[in-house]
Amino acid sequence: MKNLFNLFSIFIISSSFAQSYDVNGNGIKLINEIAPTGGTITHGEGKVLDSIRELSEINAIDTSDAYPYISEDGLRLYYTNGSGGPDNNIYVATRSDIQSPFTNMQLLSLFLPGGSFSSWLTNDELELFYFYSSNLYHSSRVSIMDQFPVGTQVNLQGASPSFRSGPSLTQDLSQLYLYRPSMIEIYTETSPDNYMFSDSIVLPVGWESNPGQISKDGLSFYCSLREVDSTYLWKFSRASLNDPFSNPVMMDQSVNLPFKYNTQPSVSANGDMLVWARSDANLWNENQLYIAQDKSLSIIELTNLTSDPIVFPNPFDSDFKVTFELKNNQLIGFNLLDATGRVCYSETSYFKSGSITKEISLSDFEAGIYTLMISTSNDVRSVKLVKSAN
Repeated sequence: MKNLFNLFSIFIISSSFAQSYDVNGNGIKLINEIAPTGGTITHGEGKVLDSIRELSEINAIDTSDAYPYISEDGLRLYYTNGSGGPDNNIYVATRSDIQSPFTNMQLLSLFLPGGSFSSWLTNDELELFYFYSSNLYHSSRVSIMDQFPVGTQVNLQGASPSFRSGPSLTQDLSQLYLYRPSMIEIYTETSPDNYMFSDSIVLPVGWESNPGQISKDGLSFYCSLREVDSTYLWKFSRASLNDPFSNPVMMDQSVNLPFKYNTQPSVSANGDMLVWARSDANLWNENQLYIAQDKSLSIIELTNLTSDPIVFPNPFDSDFKVTFELKNNQLIGFNLLDATGRVCYSETSYFKSGSITKEISLSDFEAGIYTLMISTSNDVRSVKLVKSAN
Protein backbone atom coordinates (compact mmCIF):
# COMPACT_ATOMS: atom_id res chain seq x y z
CA MET A 1 0.00 0.00 0.00
CA LYS A 2 2.72 2.43 1.00
CA ASN A 3 5.30 1.65 -1.65
CA LEU A 4 3.32 3.27 -4.47
CA PHE A 5 6.26 5.07 -6.00
CA ASN A 6 9.33 3.68 -7.77
CA LEU A 7 12.53 4.09 -5.83
CA PHE A 8 14.60 6.83 -7.40
CA SER A 9 18.25 7.53 -6.71
CA ILE A 10 18.75 8.24 -3.03
CA PHE A 11 20.97 11.13 -2.09
CA ILE A 12 23.04 11.05 1.08
CA ILE A 13 23.37 14.23 3.07
CA SER A 14 26.40 13.20 5.11
CA SER A 15 27.46 9.95 6.67
CA SER A 16 28.45 11.86 9.81
CA PHE A 17 24.88 13.00 10.43
CA ALA A 18 22.70 11.10 12.92
CA GLN A 19 19.39 9.62 11.75
CA SER A 20 17.27 12.57 12.78
CA TYR A 21 18.74 14.82 10.15
CA ASP A 22 20.25 12.26 7.79
CA VAL A 23 16.75 11.58 6.51
CA ASN A 24 18.29 9.36 3.81
CA GLY A 25 20.26 7.02 6.08
CA ASN A 26 21.42 3.87 4.32
CA GLY A 27 20.70 1.28 7.01
CA ILE A 28 18.00 -1.31 6.37
CA LYS A 29 16.73 -3.72 9.02
CA LEU A 30 13.58 -5.75 9.56
CA ILE A 31 12.04 -4.89 12.93
CA ASN A 32 10.22 -7.64 14.81
CA GLU A 33 10.51 -6.27 18.32
CA ILE A 34 7.65 -6.87 20.75
CA ALA A 35 6.63 -3.63 22.44
CA PRO A 36 6.92 -3.62 26.26
CA THR A 37 3.72 -3.73 28.24
CA GLY A 38 5.06 -3.02 31.72
CA GLY A 39 5.69 0.37 33.27
CA THR A 40 3.73 3.58 33.15
CA ILE A 41 4.22 7.10 31.87
CA THR A 42 2.84 9.85 34.06
CA HIS A 43 1.84 12.69 31.79
CA GLY A 44 0.07 15.95 32.47
CA GLU A 45 -2.71 16.13 35.03
CA GLY A 46 -2.85 12.56 36.28
CA LYS A 47 -2.54 11.03 32.80
CA VAL A 48 -0.97 7.57 32.94
CA LEU A 49 0.07 6.11 29.59
CA ASP A 50 0.32 2.45 30.53
CA SER A 51 -0.65 0.70 27.28
CA ILE A 52 2.24 0.65 24.79
CA ARG A 53 2.48 -1.13 21.47
CA GLU A 54 4.20 -1.00 18.11
CA LEU A 55 1.95 0.26 15.32
CA SER A 56 2.55 -2.92 13.34
CA GLU A 57 -0.51 -2.24 11.18
CA ILE A 58 1.36 0.79 9.80
CA ASN A 59 5.06 0.00 10.03
CA ALA A 60 6.53 -1.20 6.75
CA ILE A 61 9.51 -3.50 6.15
CA ASP A 62 12.72 -1.92 4.86
CA THR A 63 11.33 1.63 4.83
CA SER A 64 11.02 4.26 7.51
CA ASP A 65 7.80 5.22 9.28
CA ALA A 66 8.49 8.47 11.08
CA TYR A 67 7.49 12.04 11.91
CA PRO A 68 4.03 11.20 13.32
CA TYR A 69 1.26 13.71 13.97
CA ILE A 70 -1.69 12.38 15.98
CA SER A 71 -5.02 14.22 15.67
CA GLU A 72 -6.78 15.85 18.63
CA ASP A 73 -9.07 12.87 19.15
CA GLY A 74 -6.44 10.23 18.37
CA LEU A 75 -8.38 8.84 15.41
CA ARG A 76 -6.15 10.04 12.55
CA LEU A 77 -2.41 9.62 12.27
CA TYR A 78 -0.31 11.53 9.75
CA TYR A 79 3.21 10.25 9.15
CA THR A 80 6.11 9.98 6.70
CA ASN A 81 6.94 6.71 4.97
CA GLY A 82 9.76 6.01 2.55
CA SER A 83 13.36 4.97 1.96
CA GLY A 84 14.61 8.54 1.68
CA GLY A 85 14.79 11.37 -0.82
CA PRO A 86 12.07 11.33 -3.50
CA ASP A 87 10.72 8.03 -2.13
CA ASN A 88 9.41 9.74 1.01
CA ASN A 89 5.72 10.64 1.12
CA ILE A 90 3.20 11.81 3.70
CA TYR A 91 0.42 9.37 4.60
CA VAL A 92 -2.67 9.37 6.78
CA ALA A 93 -4.21 6.41 8.62
CA THR A 94 -7.56 6.34 10.42
CA ARG A 95 -9.38 4.26 13.02
CA SER A 96 -12.99 4.15 14.15
CA ASP A 97 -12.27 4.43 17.88
CA ILE A 98 -9.27 4.66 20.18
CA GLN A 99 -9.25 0.94 20.97
CA SER A 100 -9.05 -0.12 17.32
CA PRO A 101 -5.96 -0.44 15.11
CA PHE A 102 -5.33 2.12 12.40
CA THR A 103 -6.52 1.21 8.90
CA ASN A 104 -7.01 2.83 5.50
CA MET A 105 -3.39 3.93 5.13
CA GLN A 106 -3.24 6.22 2.10
CA LEU A 107 -1.38 9.16 0.64
CA LEU A 108 -2.43 12.37 2.33
CA SER A 109 -2.69 14.14 -1.01
CA LEU A 110 -2.03 13.26 -4.64
CA PHE A 111 -0.95 16.87 -5.20
CA LEU A 112 2.01 16.87 -2.82
CA PRO A 113 5.26 16.04 -4.64
CA GLY A 114 7.18 12.83 -3.99
CA GLY A 115 9.87 13.58 -1.44
CA SER A 116 7.55 15.49 0.91
CA PHE A 117 8.14 14.59 4.56
CA SER A 118 7.88 15.73 8.18
CA SER A 119 4.38 17.19 8.41
CA TRP A 120 2.43 19.10 11.06
CA LEU A 121 -1.22 20.20 11.05
CA THR A 122 -3.37 22.64 12.97
CA ASN A 123 -5.90 21.17 15.38
CA ASP A 124 -8.68 21.44 12.79
CA GLU A 125 -6.40 19.61 10.30
CA LEU A 126 -6.98 22.28 7.64
CA GLU A 127 -3.49 23.84 7.63
CA LEU A 128 -0.46 21.72 6.73
CA PHE A 129 3.24 22.50 7.11
CA TYR A 130 5.73 20.08 5.56
CA PHE A 131 9.25 19.85 4.17
CA TYR A 132 10.20 19.25 0.56
CA SER A 133 13.65 19.60 -1.02
CA SER A 134 15.09 21.19 2.15
CA ASN A 135 12.38 23.90 2.22
CA LEU A 136 9.33 24.37 4.42
CA TYR A 137 5.91 24.65 2.73
CA HIS A 138 2.43 25.65 3.89
CA SER A 139 -0.79 24.30 2.34
CA SER A 140 -4.46 24.88 3.22
CA ARG A 141 -7.72 23.06 2.52
CA VAL A 142 -11.35 24.01 3.11
CA SER A 143 -12.55 20.67 4.51
CA ILE A 144 -10.95 17.68 6.14
CA MET A 145 -12.38 15.66 3.25
CA ASP A 146 -10.34 17.66 0.71
CA GLN A 147 -6.82 16.94 -0.48
CA PHE A 148 -4.09 19.46 0.20
CA PRO A 149 -2.84 21.38 -2.85
CA VAL A 150 0.85 22.04 -3.44
CA GLY A 151 1.97 24.39 -0.72
CA THR A 152 3.51 27.86 -0.69
CA GLN A 153 7.15 28.03 0.35
CA VAL A 154 7.68 29.54 3.80
CA ASN A 155 10.36 32.21 4.01
CA LEU A 156 12.69 31.71 7.00
CA GLN A 157 14.45 35.00 7.68
CA GLY A 158 17.67 34.88 9.65
CA ALA A 159 18.03 31.11 9.16
CA SER A 160 21.55 29.90 8.44
CA PRO A 161 21.96 27.12 5.82
CA SER A 162 21.28 23.77 7.48
CA PHE A 163 19.06 20.70 7.38
CA ARG A 164 15.74 21.30 9.17
CA SER A 165 12.64 19.21 9.92
CA GLY A 166 9.98 18.68 12.57
CA PRO A 167 7.85 21.82 12.10
CA SER A 168 5.18 22.69 14.65
CA LEU A 169 3.37 25.93 15.43
CA THR A 170 1.01 27.57 17.86
CA GLN A 171 -2.59 27.47 16.63
CA ASP A 172 -2.56 31.11 15.51
CA LEU A 173 0.57 30.30 13.44
CA SER A 174 2.48 33.13 15.18
CA GLN A 175 5.24 30.91 16.61
CA LEU A 176 7.12 28.34 14.53
CA TYR A 177 9.38 25.66 16.01
CA LEU A 178 11.87 23.78 13.84
CA TYR A 179 14.47 21.13 14.45
CA ARG A 180 17.97 22.01 13.34
CA PRO A 181 20.81 19.58 14.16
CA SER A 182 21.28 19.58 17.93
CA MET A 183 18.74 22.35 18.68
CA ILE A 184 15.11 23.53 18.45
CA GLU A 185 14.81 26.89 16.72
CA ILE A 186 12.02 29.41 17.39
CA TYR A 187 10.69 31.71 14.66
CA THR A 188 8.17 34.55 14.93
CA GLU A 189 5.65 35.33 12.17
CA THR A 190 6.23 38.70 10.48
CA SER A 191 3.57 38.22 7.78
CA PRO A 192 1.74 35.21 6.31
CA ASP A 193 4.30 32.51 5.43
CA ASN A 194 7.19 34.74 6.54
CA TYR A 195 9.02 33.99 9.79
CA MET A 196 12.00 35.58 11.52
CA PHE A 197 14.43 33.58 13.67
CA SER A 198 14.12 34.80 17.26
CA ASP A 199 15.52 32.25 19.71
CA SER A 200 15.97 28.58 20.56
CA ILE A 201 14.74 26.34 23.37
CA VAL A 202 17.26 26.13 26.20
CA LEU A 203 18.28 22.47 26.60
CA PRO A 204 19.64 20.70 29.68
CA VAL A 205 23.42 20.90 29.90
CA GLY A 206 25.15 18.10 28.00
CA TRP A 207 22.16 17.13 25.85
CA GLU A 208 21.48 17.71 22.15
CA SER A 209 18.03 17.83 20.60
CA ASN A 210 16.30 15.71 17.98
CA PRO A 211 12.95 16.66 16.37
CA GLY A 212 10.02 17.55 18.62
CA GLN A 213 6.47 18.91 18.50
CA ILE A 214 4.44 21.48 20.38
CA SER A 215 1.30 20.33 22.22
CA LYS A 216 -2.15 21.10 20.89
CA ASP A 217 -2.65 23.91 23.45
CA GLY A 218 0.84 25.33 22.89
CA LEU A 219 1.83 25.02 26.55
CA SER A 220 4.08 21.95 26.29
CA PHE A 221 6.86 20.98 23.93
CA TYR A 222 7.75 17.31 23.49
CA CYS A 223 11.10 16.46 21.94
CA SER A 224 13.87 13.89 22.04
CA LEU A 225 17.24 14.67 23.60
CA ARG A 226 20.23 12.45 22.94
CA GLU A 227 23.39 11.39 24.62
CA VAL A 228 26.07 9.00 23.36
CA ASP A 229 24.09 5.85 22.50
CA SER A 230 20.48 6.64 23.39
CA THR A 231 17.80 9.20 22.65
CA TYR A 232 15.08 9.90 25.21
CA LEU A 233 11.72 11.67 25.11
CA TRP A 234 11.42 14.84 27.20
CA LYS A 235 8.67 17.33 27.99
CA PHE A 236 9.13 21.10 28.37
CA SER A 237 6.36 23.34 29.71
CA ARG A 238 5.34 26.98 30.09
CA ALA A 239 2.55 28.91 31.80
CA SER A 240 1.42 30.94 28.79
CA LEU A 241 2.07 31.30 25.06
CA ASN A 242 4.21 34.36 25.77
CA ASP A 243 6.57 32.51 28.10
CA PRO A 244 9.67 30.52 27.09
CA PHE A 245 9.65 26.74 27.47
CA SER A 246 11.48 25.50 30.56
CA ASN A 247 11.27 22.82 33.29
CA PRO A 248 12.44 19.91 31.11
CA VAL A 249 11.40 16.50 32.47
CA MET A 250 12.44 13.14 31.03
CA MET A 251 9.48 10.88 30.39
CA ASP A 252 9.14 7.43 31.98
CA GLN A 253 11.45 4.54 31.07
CA SER A 254 8.56 2.56 29.58
CA VAL A 255 8.85 4.69 26.45
CA ASN A 256 12.47 5.65 27.00
CA LEU A 257 14.05 2.20 26.73
CA PRO A 258 17.85 2.42 27.15
CA PHE A 259 20.03 1.86 24.08
CA LYS A 260 17.10 2.81 21.86
CA TYR A 261 16.56 5.94 19.79
CA ASN A 262 13.18 7.38 20.77
CA THR A 263 12.29 10.49 18.82
CA GLN A 264 9.69 12.69 17.08
CA PRO A 265 6.90 12.57 19.71
CA SER A 266 3.33 13.76 19.04
CA VAL A 267 0.56 13.99 21.66
CA SER A 268 -3.24 14.10 21.40
CA ALA A 269 -5.22 17.11 22.65
CA ASN A 270 -5.93 15.87 26.15
CA GLY A 271 -2.59 14.08 26.61
CA ASP A 272 -4.14 10.60 26.61
CA MET A 273 -2.12 9.38 23.62
CA LEU A 274 1.55 9.63 22.63
CA VAL A 275 2.95 8.50 19.27
CA TRP A 276 6.68 8.46 18.50
CA ALA A 277 9.35 6.86 16.33
CA ARG A 278 11.85 4.32 17.67
CA SER A 279 14.91 2.65 16.16
CA ASP A 280 17.82 0.48 17.27
CA ALA A 281 20.76 2.00 15.43
CA ASN A 282 19.65 5.59 14.72
CA LEU A 283 19.26 4.92 10.99
CA TRP A 284 16.44 6.29 8.85
CA ASN A 285 15.15 2.95 7.52
CA GLU A 286 14.95 1.55 11.05
CA ASN A 287 12.33 4.05 12.26
CA GLN A 288 9.12 2.38 13.41
CA LEU A 289 6.10 4.00 15.04
CA TYR A 290 4.85 3.25 18.57
CA ILE A 291 1.82 4.43 20.52
CA ALA A 292 1.24 4.76 24.27
CA GLN A 293 -2.13 5.59 25.76
CA ASP A 294 -4.14 5.42 28.95
CA LYS A 295 -5.29 1.82 29.41
CA SER A 296 -8.38 3.00 31.29
CA LEU A 297 -9.72 5.04 28.38
CA SER A 298 -13.22 4.14 27.31
CA ILE A 299 -15.56 5.39 24.63
CA ILE A 300 -17.78 6.91 27.32
CA GLU A 301 -14.89 8.99 28.68
CA LEU A 302 -14.14 10.32 25.21
CA THR A 303 -17.73 11.04 24.20
CA ASN A 304 -17.58 13.92 21.75
CA LEU A 305 -21.15 15.20 22.17
CA THR A 306 -21.33 16.93 25.53
CA SER A 307 -25.10 17.46 25.36
CA ASP A 308 -28.09 15.68 23.85
CA PRO A 309 -29.10 17.13 20.46
CA ILE A 310 -32.13 19.42 20.42
CA VAL A 311 -34.34 19.64 17.32
CA PHE A 312 -36.68 22.55 16.65
CA PRO A 313 -39.33 22.96 15.54
CA ASN A 314 -40.59 19.45 16.15
CA PRO A 315 -43.05 18.70 14.59
CA PHE A 316 -41.81 20.61 11.52
CA ASP A 317 -43.25 21.48 8.11
CA SER A 318 -40.21 21.57 5.82
CA ASP A 319 -37.03 22.68 7.61
CA PHE A 320 -35.68 22.09 11.09
CA LYS A 321 -32.54 22.88 13.06
CA VAL A 322 -30.54 20.59 15.31
CA THR A 323 -28.24 22.00 18.01
CA PHE A 324 -25.65 20.30 20.21
CA GLU A 325 -22.33 20.88 21.97
CA LEU A 326 -19.24 19.31 20.38
CA LYS A 327 -16.16 18.54 22.46
CA ASN A 328 -13.61 18.17 19.65
CA ASN A 329 -13.18 19.29 16.04
CA GLN A 330 -14.34 16.47 13.80
CA LEU A 331 -16.64 15.04 11.14
CA ILE A 332 -20.30 14.63 12.09
CA GLY A 333 -22.65 12.28 10.25
CA PHE A 334 -26.38 13.01 9.91
CA ASN A 335 -28.58 10.10 8.83
CA LEU A 336 -32.36 10.20 8.65
CA LEU A 337 -34.33 6.95 8.88
CA ASP A 338 -37.98 6.58 7.98
CA ALA A 339 -40.48 4.45 9.92
CA THR A 340 -39.24 1.29 8.15
CA GLY A 341 -35.60 1.94 9.10
CA ARG A 342 -34.56 2.94 5.57
CA VAL A 343 -31.92 5.68 5.33
CA CYS A 344 -33.56 8.43 3.29
CA TYR A 345 -31.13 11.28 3.98
CA SER A 346 -27.39 11.22 4.66
CA GLU A 347 -24.83 13.99 5.02
CA THR A 348 -21.38 14.36 6.58
CA SER A 349 -19.96 17.74 7.59
CA TYR A 350 -16.88 18.94 9.45
CA PHE A 351 -17.39 21.09 12.56
CA LYS A 352 -15.12 22.80 15.04
CA SER A 353 -15.71 22.28 18.76
CA GLY A 354 -18.32 24.38 20.52
CA SER A 355 -22.02 25.09 20.04
CA ILE A 356 -23.26 23.63 16.75
CA THR A 357 -26.44 24.51 14.84
CA LYS A 358 -27.21 22.52 11.70
CA GLU A 359 -30.19 23.30 9.46
CA ILE A 360 -31.72 20.48 7.39
CA SER A 361 -34.39 20.87 4.73
CA LEU A 362 -36.86 18.02 4.12
CA SER A 363 -39.54 19.91 2.20
CA ASP A 364 -39.94 17.13 -0.39
CA PHE A 365 -40.33 14.35 2.18
CA GLU A 366 -43.65 12.75 3.05
CA ALA A 367 -45.34 13.43 6.37
CA GLY A 368 -44.57 10.90 9.07
CA ILE A 369 -42.23 9.87 11.87
CA TYR A 370 -38.47 9.90 11.28
CA THR A 371 -35.36 9.18 13.35
CA LEU A 372 -32.34 11.46 13.03
CA MET A 373 -29.05 9.70 13.83
CA ILE A 374 -26.14 12.00 14.71
CA SER A 375 -22.79 10.21 14.79
CA THR A 376 -19.29 11.33 15.76
CA SER A 377 -16.11 9.28 15.73
CA ASN A 378 -17.12 7.43 18.89
CA ASP A 379 -20.67 8.47 19.77
CA VAL A 380 -24.15 8.11 18.24
CA ARG A 381 -27.29 9.97 19.37
CA SER A 382 -30.82 9.69 17.98
CA VAL A 383 -33.79 12.07 17.96
CA LYS A 384 -37.39 11.29 16.94
CA LEU A 385 -38.87 13.76 14.43
CA VAL A 386 -42.39 14.33 13.19
CA LYS A 387 -42.99 15.92 9.79
CA SER A 388 -46.37 17.52 9.44
CA ALA A 389 -48.47 17.28 6.31
CA ASN A 390 -47.98 20.28 4.00
